[in-house]
Amino acid sequence: MIQTKIVRTVVGWYNVYNVATGERVTLSPSEFFAVFNVARNVTLACCEISREQAAKIGFKVAA
Repeated sequence: MIQTKIVRTVVGWYNVYNVATGERVTLSPSEFFAVFNVARNVTLACCEISREQAAKIGFKVAA
């Protein structure tokens, strides 16, 4: 599992940070809600995701 920090941007997109590495990916709302099961009005959150989900959204995941 990979721990992430989620921050909604001013324009409504989502920055998702890998807590362990500091890596960041920016997701559109449709991409974000396809992976994360959170309320639609979330602005700040922490969430654990699988390695497969992390790879799907663009994090570099070691094998």
